[in-house]
Amino acid sequence: MRTVRTVPSAEHGAERWSPCAPNATTWARCPWSAHRRLRSSLSAADARVAVGWRNFERRRNDGGVSTDSTPLVRQVAHGDRDWVAVTLRREWTSTFVARLGELVEAAGLPGYVATLDGRRVGLALVDVRDREFEVVAISTTEPRRGVGAALMERCFADARAMRCRRVWLVTTNNNVAAIGFYQRVGMDLRALHRHAVRASRELKPTIPERDAAGIPIDHEIEFELLLEA
Repeated sequence: MRTVRTVPSAEHGAERWSPCAPNATTWARCPWSAHRRLRSSLSAADARVAVGWRNFERRRNDGGVSTDSTPLVRQVAHGDRDWVAVTLRREWTSTFVARLGELVEAAGLPGYVATLDGRRVGLALVDVRDREFEVVAISTTEPRRGVGAALMERCFADARAMRCRRVWLVTTNNNVAAIGFYQRVGMDLRALHRHAVRASRELKPTIPERDAAGIPIDHEIEFELLLEA
């Protein structure tokens, strides 16, 4: 973390160091022009420090100060459920997730919460059926901090511990960033379900026709990580 040094202020009784004024006697012998330059220099330093500290505080409050912390992943707890519901509504317009012609109530599913510095910044909800580990929903609020990767690695680890055959999930054709991300964490394209969003939209009419970039939302793409040969 970047360290901000502060200059003590004379208004608060702190002593300033100066090669021209180590004590009152030498200060009196110092030329007046030197006094003036010294005061001007110290005032400018105080101003720079004050501005720098205000900027630092602003970046910290905005979450923009980088830290050495790494995401911590834990299971969803009872106290997280309201936050889970809010997250689902924000990311998917409701607590229901539609894919492959099925509507899933996701708010009560088990899953994982990722935290950074104690803040909840990521969520993954899962459903395990017949040794198949589905990631029903995954979202993060802090990009490029390793949150999504930490959540997926926890899913992979728990799926292996449960002796599941595969981990799988579904996204849509417009979700270009997610398509790349799933491949980077080791998943492979399993199937392209052409026009499958049309059936999902019948179950969940709040699914938009196009995303914010104007891309039609029409196809569902299934990714998987096989855990057995």
